[in-house]
Amino acid sequence: MAGKTLEFLGRISSGEEAFDVDIRDLDLHATAQGLRLYASTGINGGVASYGLSGNGATLMGLSQHGGSATLASGQAAILPGMGCLVQAGAGLGGVMQQGITAQGAAGQMSALALPGIGTTVRLVAGATLQGGPSLLVTAGSNGTLESWRLNANGSATKAGASFDHPDARALAITDSGVLLVADANLGGLASYRINAKTGALSAADQIGIEDGLPVAGPSVLEVVQAYGQSWAVLGAGQSGSLTVLRLNDRGQMQMVDHLSDTLETRFGQITALELVQVKGRVLVLAGGGDGGLSLLELLPDGRLLHRAAMENEPGQDLAAISAITAAQVGDQLEIYVASQDGAGLARLGYELGDFAGRGSRGTAGDDLLIGARTLSGGAGDDVLVSGSSGGDLTGGAGADLFMPGVMDRPGQDRVVIRDFTIGEDEIDLSAFVSLRSLAGLTAQSRSDGILLTHNDQRILVQSHNGQALELDDIWPAGLGSPHRWLAGETYPCDTVYGSAEGDQLAGTASADIFDGQDGDDRIDGGAGNDQIFGGFGADSLIGGSGNDALLGGLGDDQLSGGAGADTLSGELGEDWLSGGEGGDLLNGDAGNDRLFGEAGSDRLFGGDGNDLLSGGSDNDQLFGGYGNDLLRGNAGNDQLFGGAGNDRLLGLVGNDLLKDIHGDNILMGGGGQDRLQSGRGEDVLKGGAGDDLLVARGGADRLFGGSGRDTLKAGLGDDVLNGGNGADRLLGGAGRDELLGGRGNDILRGGGGADVFVFTRGHGQDRIQDFRPGTDQLDLSDLNQRYGDLEISRAGNATLIDTGAGEIQLNGLRPWQLDADDFLF
Repeated sequence: MAGKTLEFLGRISSGEEAFDVDIRDLDLHATAQGLRLYASTGINGGVASYGLSGNGATLMGLSQHGGSATLASGQAAILPGMGCLVQAGAGLGGVMQQGITAQGAAGQMSALALPGIGTTVRLVAGATLQGGPSLLVTAGSNGTLESWRLNANGSATKAGASFDHPDARALAITDSGVLLVADANLGGLASYRINAKTGALSAADQIGIEDGLPVAGPSVLEVVQAYGQSWAVLGAGQSGSLTVLRLNDRGQMQMVDHLSDTLETRFGQITALELVQVKGRVLVLAGGGDGGLSLLELLPDGRLLHRAAMENEPGQDLAAISAITAAQVGDQLEIYVASQDGAGLARLGYELGDFAGRGSRGTAGDDLLIGARTLSGGAGDDVLVSGSSGGDLTGGAGADLFMPGVMDRPGQDRVVIRDFTIGEDEIDLSAFVSLRSLAGLTAQSRSDGILLTHNDQRILVQSHNGQALELDDIWPAGLGSPHRWLAGETYPCDTVYGSAEGDQLAGTASADIFDGQDGDDRIDGGAGNDQIFGGFGADSLIGGSGNDALLGGLGDDQLSGGAGADTLSGELGEDWLSGGEGGDLLNGDAGNDRLFGEAGSDRLFGGDGNDLLSGGSDNDQLFGGYGNDLLRGNAGNDQLFGGAGNDRLLGLVGNDLLKDIHGDNILMGGGGQDRLQSGRGEDVLKGGAGDDLLVARGGADRLFGGSGRDTLKAGLGDDVLNGGNGADRLLGGAGRDELLGGRGNDILRGGGGADVFVFTRGHGQDRIQDFRPGTDQLDLSDLNQRYGDLEISRAGNATLIDTGAGEIQLNGLRPWQLDADDFLF
């Protein structure tokens, strides 16, 4: 499986806008007729059900939300044992329910009466109690977490006490009866034991940012029972991270792994998460506002291994993912993805082939080998994971992935990879938390391979053909793995707290934790991987060298990451964030913030407010969020996403991607071969220099190609396309579009709607591929011509019009089909 990739297989839809737009949740349910997929939409929507097979999904039915009901959040649930889909909603008493037959047919939507709960429920989760009754756990808009026992007569009885969780973001229940709550205020998870007989909740444990959990903005949560253990995977949108926690039956939690997103992975600004078990192994799918999604595997020791990533391409609509679900169908993992920037669902596939189980000896299949010092894969695309005492790893035939572990005795033990094949096998060094790039490796070429050293950890890589190896042979495009940080490091037992006044605090050469509390503080972490919390006041936080986490708190703060892969969150206030050197993650959060990525491939998220985001010198990703934002890519091949609000996106230097979703925006590519895509508002797109691609979506957009050989595509609205200089291609859409090729020999196609083709002085020799007399029109008003002045002749299977300033060729038409009404003078 090392060489396998995620594959885009197309899109599916119901054909009804109410069921295809604003899809907020996807649920799978096994029925007598096979797997059923239920897609729940938001305001004025409903539920579309699909039957799944190896050939894709077939629409089975549509069910409209009743009355004023709407889906209030991104969470719904199938209640075990009841054949019922429940949804968090607004109106109809706060929770909606829909019966599902044994064959998978969905019934009418109705209210589920939960006495005293109010009219809005944000989150739901379901379980089965001892003896068969179902349990429903809800988190309401009033901030309360409550448990409900569902009776056979359809009524519900509140079970036990309520708990306060006004900032709950996700719920999940383990097979052993532990409820987990992802809480934004806590910056982590709270756990509750569920009484197996009554359904009452009792507090068990909590872990958050004050406990050293490196999480900001927890947003999604899933649980799984695997390898004889309960696991939770927590996704956090602000920190762009995935965190794995181990749970026991009493609800106690322990963090075992933490990954931060990079430019090579696709789980930044995560909003959707799915765990799938295949032959005893666990695959993880994660995505959000990162222009794609990532596939990972949860290993038996709790580590996450990044397997594949898919970057969003035009037509896939994977830029703003809202929900993911997946299941094994035959020899393929069928993946369905909903997004806020597309209608319907994207269908993806991941070939499972000879996917095999785990063990210490290889088979003919695709094995996961772990737990022995000597591992041999044999045939198949295997994963070989060495332990703390080093290891001897032989992949055998197939595209294998080697994952050396950190050794307890560096300088004594080593990992030996016996048969690395260039262009086929892979090596994942993400276990070494301080290794961020190839510059952190010492490489010594040998006649039969290469010796790699990092902090006295030695890995000998021998080639399968006995030839010498270079770093570029193994990692031609860099390490490419997510950053595994904080896991495995030792932190001080105590947090250094500031006072109610303005403090000046300085860290040590190791990893420090600071909490400035009240006052205008200045905190310098120094060397090491530090965690600094500003608290109240206008604080100045300096990470220094190392991979630091800085959170401003309440007030107008200044955060400077310094060298290293840092995470900066402004939180409340009008903040100034500077990433410094290294691949950093910057979150402005609430307020009108200023974010500067500077050196390194950075990721910037504006959050709420009118923000300024500036990428810096490398290949950066910028996300505007809510508010009227200004995004500047600067140097490098950058990706800019506008978000909500009326934004300005400036690619400037490099081959940039600029994309917007909401609002009336201005997108300017600048130099380079840029890709610009509008959203649902009335946008202005300007390609600038270079051969650019400009794509309109909804709204009446205006597209300007600039210099270069540009391609302009209209969308659903009445758009204006202006090619500018160069030989351009202008493609109209569904509306009444205006197409002006400009200077150069252009190709124009109007598409649907009554279009107007505009020609000005110096327009060149242009071709219109689909002119429709009596519907479309040629605008020659800039040329001071009259109909009788034109020279109109036949040229093969086309009509040629000499305007005196250039020529217009109308493909597929004869001169007699035209008259003066087809022109505007």
